[in-house]
Amino acid sequence: MKSRILLLSLCAALLASCASSDSCVKDLTSENFSVSLSKGACLGKCPVYVGSVFGDATVLFDGRMNVDRLGRYSGSISEAELCRLKTFVEENGFMSMKEDQTAPVMDAPESKIEVKMNGQSKTVRWNIKMPEELVELQALIIAATRENNTLTKANSDQ
Repeated sequence: MKSRILLLSLCAALLASCASSDSCVKDLTSENFSVSLSKGACLGKCPVYVGSVFGDATVLFDGRMNVDRLGRYSGSISEAELCRLKTFVEENGFMSMKEDQTAPVMDAPESKIEVKMNGQSKTVRWNIKMPEELVELQALIIAATRENNTLTKANSDQ
């Protein structure tokens, strides 16, 4: 009996999580939501790339230097992954963060995360120390773009 209740509870939780990701992203389009992570060059072997995720779950990765994949790649992510990105941006105050968090240091590569959401745009830049509030968001973007092994080489680069 206990195992049946546990199984029913697990199924209900799974269904609720699926429904919530569907409703989380149902009104998103590539025009009204996007997140991008840009990593800039340094005098050494810093990875240089831009990874972007759009509201229609489309992913673009442009590897420029010192990354495993050079060139343009495209693909998509799941609705659940897209919902996690959108929810993080909404619930963690990204749109009200201080934009310029760089320090005046010569060889510190600049990184930036840009979010476009509901007609607003916000870019947060840093170079020495990533703002603690962005650690999880950066990890989500990297997983969806740079580390996404399902992306394929874009036609213009083949």
